[in-house]
Amino acid sequence: MRPMLPRPLVALTALLAIIGVGTVGYSLIESWSALDALYMAVITITTVGFMEVPRQAQFFTVLLIQIE
Repeated sequence: MRPMLPRPLVALTALLAIIGVGTVGYSLIESWSALDALYMAVITITTVGFMEVPRQAQFFTVLLIQIE
């Protein structure tokens, strides 16, 4: 029988994966720097929503929020 991973480790891994997907997505869609894309991904999944998303990234933002 396989040992199960601790829940906090699973949750942290999932959170980091979502942030990673968001960062890469914003970088590709908007040609943003890694730092700008990371910032946007974090504020999106934490529902802070500091700035308005450009039209090209709006659909991606909706998908990223739904993944969360």
